[in-house]
Amino acid sequence: MKSLPAVFAFIFFLAFMSSAETKKNADAGDSITERKKTLEQLKQKLAEEKKKQTEKKNKEKSIMSQLERMEKQLETLCREEAVYEKNLVSTAKALAKASLELQETRSRLMTLNENLDLRLNRFHRFLRLNQMRTVWSDNSVRYPVRIRLIKAVIHEDADLKKKTEVKEQMLEEKETRFKKQEARYLSLKKLTADKQSQVEKKLDEKNKLLAQVRTEKESCEQAIDELREASTQLGIVISRLEAQKKTEEEERKLSELDFAEKQGRLIWPVEGKILKKFGWYRNQNWNIDVLQEGIEIEAQIGQQVRAVAEGIVVHADWVTGYGKMVIIDHGNTFQTIYGHLSEIDVRVKQRVMPGDIIGRAGDTGSLEGVLLHFEIRKASKPIDPQKWLKSARSGRN
Repeated sequence: MKSLPAVFAFIFFLAFMSSAETKKNADAGDSITERKKTLEQLKQKLAEEKKKQTEKKNKEKSIMSQLERMEKQLETLCREEAVYEKNLVSTAKALAKASLELQETRSRLMTLNENLDLRLNRFHRFLRLNQMRTVWSDNSVRYPVRIRLIKAVIHEDADLKKKTEVKEQMLEEKETRFKKQEARYLSLKKLTADKQSQVEKKLDEKNKLLAQVRTEKESCEQAIDELREASTQLGIVISRLEAQKKTEEEERKLSELDFAEKQGRLIWPVEGKILKKFGWYRNQNWNIDVLQEGIEIEAQIGQQVRAVAEGIVVHADWVTGYGKMVIIDHGNTFQTIYGHLSEIDVRVKQRVMPGDIIGRAGDTGSLEGVLLHFEIRKASKPIDPQKWLKSARSGRN
C-alpha cells in the first residue's frame, strides 16, 4: 500500500510528459505551416516581379516605345538646352555691361590720379619757388585770405584723394564681379555645348531607329504590328473617356453641338496636302498591307494645328505610336484626334471653338517625319475624315 502513491506519481509524470510532447509537436506543426505560407508569399512576389521585368524588357524592345522614350528624353534635353542658351545670352549681356563699367571706372580713376598728380606737382613747384613766404607774411593785409586759400587747396586735394580711394575700391569690387560673371559665362558655355552634344547624340539614335524601320523588313513589320496595337489601345482609351461620368451641364452642351450635321463642312486642322488617305494601303518597300485609320496631312514643324469643330478637350498628352496627341469630344460619341504634335497648347476640360489653336505640328511618334495624323471616330470606331472636311482644294489630294 505504501507503494501506491509512488505509482500514482509515476503515472502523473508520464501523462505530463506526454502532454508536453503533444504540445511541442503542435507548436512545430504551426511553425511549419507558417513557414509554408511565407514561402508561398515569397514565390508569388517573385513571380509578380518576374512578370514585371518581362513586361519591362518587352516594352524596351518595342520600337514605338523606344521611339517615345527617345523623343521624351530629346524634349527634356532641348528644354534644358533652351534654358542654358537663355542664361548664356543674359550672362553674356551682363558680362559686356560689367566690362564696359569696368573700363569706365578705370578711365575715371586714371583721370583722378592724373589730376591729383598734377596738383601735387604744382604745389611742389610752388614750394620750390619759395612763394610761400609771401603767403605767410605777417605784414600782408591779405593774410587771412591766403590762409583760407591754402586750407581750400588742402581740403580739395584731400577730397580728391578720398574720391580716388573710393574709385579704387569700386574698381576692385567690379573686377571681382566681372571675374565671377566671366567664370559663370564660361561654365554655362561648356554646359550648353555639352547639352547640344547630348541633343545631337539623341537625335542620331532616333534617326538610326527610324532608318532601321525603313530599311529592315522585320523592323517595319514589327512597327506596323505595334501601330495596330496602338490603334486598338487608342480605341479602348476613347471608350473609357466616353464612359467617364459627365455633369448634366456638360452632357447638355455636348449634345447641342450637332457634330453629325457638319459632315462635309468641317474646317481643315492644317493647310497641307494629304499624304495618306483613310483605309488600306500597301507599303511599297515591303509589300505589306497597312490599315490607315485616319489621314496624314503634310505640315511644317511648328505649324499651327486648329480644332475642326467646337468641343471639349478630353486628352492632351503622349500616346505610344501617336506621340503628343489631343482628343476633342464633340458629343454624341464623336471625337477628333490630332497626333504627332510638337507642342500641345490646350488642357483637359478646356472648351474649344472651330479654328482655335490646339497645338503645333511635329514628328513625335512618327515614322514618316513631320506631319499631322488626323482621325474622326464615332463610338470609338474610325471613320473617313475626308468625307467630313470641306471639299479639298487643289494640292490637298
